[in-house]
Parts: sequence; structure tokens; C-alpha cells
Amino acid sequence: MSSDRPSLLAYLSEGFLLPLVGLAVLAGGLVGVVQHLRAPGPPPPPPERVADGGATGATSSASADSPGAGRENAPRPEGGLADGTRPQHKPARPAEADPGDAEELPRSRAGVRALLERGAFDRARRAARALGARDLEDEALLFASLTAHLSPGPLAGADLLRLETPDGPLLGRPGPEDPDAWVLETLDGDTRRVPRSEVRGSELLHGEAARSALDAELRRRREALGDAPSGLALHRLAYLAFACGRRALGAAFLADALRSEEGAILVDMFGEGDLPRLHAARRALAGLPAEEPLAQRSDPPTDPTPPREPP
Repeated sequence: MSSDRPSLLAYLSEGFLLPLVGLAVLAGGLVGVVQHLRAPGPPPPPPERVADGGATGATSSASADSPGAGRENAPRPEGGLADGTRPQHKPARPAEADPGDAEELPRSRAGVRALLERGAFDRARRAARALGARDLEDEALLFASLTAHLSPGPLAGADLLRLETPDGPLLGRPGPEDPDAWVLETLDGDTRRVPRSEVRGSELLHGEAARSALDAELRRRREALGDAPSGLALHRLAYLAFACGRRALGAAFLADALRSEEGAILVDMFGEGDLPRLHAARRALAGLPAEEPLAQRSDPPTDPTPPREPP
């Protein structure tokens, strides 16, 4: 046998070399595909924030105070809302939420007086104390004491609906949907149901328009009380103004109530804290002289004629 003839091992290696290389390449490709499929994918995008009205944050509608707000939700002539939904109501502010709360306290009597007229009684009291104005501090304490338990009602900061009815305009917060009638929550807390057939016109009010409508209604009620209303009636109207978030009008009505003949009764009934100090502040507000302390009051004159002895 010749030595040039290839051996069996060499023959087999030459026959299977190319298939083995192909199989190795194919196996490597399969491993890469499997690793790619098993690798974790990118994290999902964060969910879009949904606004109160049901739209996403990118397409949310304008706020109630923005120009043009309410055009798409304006009442239809037949009495329904354009999109079939109720208007969104803003949350009420705290009892003494004043736009100037972040401002520096005034350093003058005029500045303290402006806070009192605005209905910012706590800030006025702090400013008066820092100024050393005891009379203004007592007046602020008087107003704060009579209004400490008050909180804004559902109409404060809310969208309002004004209806033109045969009895005159009616203002309130829109109530539940009713196909046959308008349902309103009025300033007095009552629920009024007005048949749609009796409504001559309707207007949905937002932001400043709603606040102006509240002021006009409160002033109309003040005029209806006449020139010399009772202090109790003025007190009720003042509390209604505070509940509607109209603190400046509430402060004016409450000052008139305290100046009335029933002012002392209001302090006794609703005042909290140092009542003698509150009564003194009320008398100063009404322009009355301060009461004489009991220790300095003179005894009533006695009859100099001695009593007769019995026979």
C-alpha cells in the first residue's frame, strides 16, 4: 500500500469539516437570538395625568378663570350643557384665605384698617399688636372672635348659574341634572327646582363673573333691609357673606350689626374669649363712651331724711 494514499482519519476530517463549521455558525446565531428575546425591554412610559374633567394633562381644558372658559360648556338655549356634563367646582378656601396672606404685615394704622375692611382679621390683629395700636388690636380681636367658627360654604369659589324667572333673577350653584327642571342650591342653602318652561334665560358664571354676581346679590339683600335694619338681620346677612367667601362685604355688614342697638347682644351670644374686652371694643366701634368700672362707680344718692320711728 502506497504511503501517498490519505488515511481514513484525514478523509473523514475533510468530508465533515465544512458541515461542522456551518453548524457552529448556526448555533451561535441561535444563541444570540435567544439572548436578545430574553433581554428585558425598555420601561413603559409613565401614564398621562388625567385632569378632573376626564381629559389628559396635555389636552385638559382651560380653567374656570381663564379667558374663554365656559364657552364650550355654556348652557344651551333649551337648558342643557353643551357637552352634557356638570361644571367643575373649585374647592373652597379656608375661612380666612386672603390673597395678601403672603404679604408683609403693614406698619401703619391705615394698613391695619385696610386689613380689617378686607376681612383679614387675624392678620390685622397681628399687625396692630406689632404696631402697638391697642384699639385696632381690640377691634380685630372682636371681629375675629365673632367669625372664628365660620367656614366657606359650597358657593364660595364655585361656578354659579343665573336664571331669569318670572319672579326675577335666581342665583345659585347648579344641582343634579334634571331633564324637566333646573336645580339650584341658593345662597340660603335651599334647593330650588325651577321648571325649564318657566326659565326665560340662563347664564353660567365662572371666576370673577361669579364673584361679582354674589356681591350684587348680597348688596341687593342689604338694600332690601331698609335704612334702619335690626342688628340681628345684619348679622345674618354678614354670616351669609362670609359663607359665600365675600369677606369684605361680610366685614362691612358685621360692623353695622355691632354698631346697632343689638350689638351688645351679638357679643354676648357669639363672642368668645375675654367678653369685657370685646364689649369695650364694640362700644369704641359704635362711638359710645367706655363703661365706667364698677370700682369707680359712685353710690346712688341717699335720702337725707331719717326714717320715722313707729308710734
